[in-house]
Amino acid sequence: MKFKEFLNKLQNLPDNKKKIILWVVVGILGITMGIFWINGAINNFSKIGSSVGQIKLPEIQTPKTEIPITETTVNKTADWKTYNVDSLEQCNFEIKYPADWSAYTWPLHFVVAPGGLVIEQDPQTHNGCSFQMTFDKYSEKEKYCYPVILSDGQDCKKTFDLMISTFKFIK
Repeated sequence: MKFKEFLNKLQNLPDNKKKIILWVVVGILGITMGIFWINGAINNFSKIGSSVGQIKLPEIQTPKTEIPITETTVNKTADWKTYNVDSLEQCNFEIKYPADWSAYTWPLHFVVAPGGLVIEQDPQTHNGCSFQMTFDKYSEKEKYCYPVILSDGQDCKKTFDLMISTFKFIK
């Protein structure tokens, strides 16, 4: 009965030694339980990892759509005339317009009337599309060139949009 002798010996130890022995035993038990818990968690996670690989998700089929290739602005305006203004009261710009249209300018007058450009489909009868760009100034010394665009006719909107897309200042 060595176990009873061992217990008696422990009971006769001073209190501070009893506390040390108790904490050592609790620590050893805690470490042992922790090792078993970690091994069990690793085992469970590996099972989860292998079952996730076996899951088959549904495949979603997306319709294939083809984007039609459209003509670019360059192709649509390739045969157009280019109106190049390098002297309209220092408003240097260029704009393209249909080859069968006509263009003319009027001078910029301080206060009286702004200068501008008219591009018309039929300048003789003034029927059809008319595209006007007006250039204004604030004083004799400072000239600010900004286009104010006036256009007639909804039928001409696509043509006007193409004309505007070709507008650029050249100086």
